[in-house]
Amino acid sequence: MSDVSEAREFDSTITGRGDDVVRYAGGVGILSASYPGEADFVVRRRGRPDQVLFDEKGPYAGRTPLNAGPALLVVSTRDQWALSVAP
Repeated sequence: MSDVSEAREFDSTITGRGDDVVRYAGGVGILSASYPGEADFVVRRRGRPDQVLFDEKGPYAGRTPLNAGPALLVVSTRDQWALSVAP
């Protein structure tokens, strides 16, 4: 993606397939990830420094704390995925 202003924005749930950059606009919460694929699944929060939120291989479901947005999350994978944030 050449222009981060084109990133899809979410504040609770977003799904996708393959590599993507999404903009989180919600508050502090718990980020849940669901990935049914067999490939690598990596989610990073861009910043200084970047923060690796998930780095898994194969089917995965897990959670991690997430600071309030705005934040760019970079998803690296080749299969379907879902992210959701709850307070």
